[in-house]
Amino acid sequence: MKRIILALMLSVTVAGVAFANTRAVWTDAVTVGNNQIQTGTADLQVSKDGSTWNTATVDSSMVLTGLIPGSSTNGYSFSLWNASTTGLNFNTSGRISAVSGIGAADPTKLEVAVYENGATPETGSGWATLASWQGVTEKTFLSTLLPGISNYKNYRIAARLTSAADNEWQGKTVIFTLAVTGTQP
Repeated sequence: MKRIILALMLSVTVAGVAFANTRAVWTDAVTVGNNQIQTGTADLQVSKDGSTWNTATVDSSMVLTGLIPGSSTNGYSFSLWNASTTGLNFNTSGRISAVSGIGAADPTKLEVAVYENGATPETGSGWATLASWQGVTEKTFLSTLLPGISNYKNYRIAARLTSAADNEWQGKTVIFTLAVTGTQP
């Protein structure tokens, strides 16, 4: 019996070695070179007249005058164009900085809103105090700005003095910078 098992094991071993040595495995390899990956661009542009566009800054010619406690006023201020890579949408938001002319006046008594032309302040950023516009959180004033020059949007800036504004606000000329950020949703 031992001889039969030994002969059987020897036969299996010889057959396995013969299979491994006679089995053909063909392989081949190629390379694919000069591959490139290009990223898109985010390009938010601004204009004060809807025709001359700038990638960094524009000085608005808007002047809001005649504010008294409990009143508001607004004016056309700027346009935004999403000149980004096709398909990149922007949510836009802003923060007010570089405020001058306020002196010792309480910045919670002056409210500012940014909104799309043809809408109302409540449908844009909503009314927010100058103090909160200067805060850490940016105010969103547009849901989506689509790419392409035909999709540019005109915006208005509105201001109002709360009815609690007192004499410290008489004769003030507040000058500020609105920094706008476009963020991919």
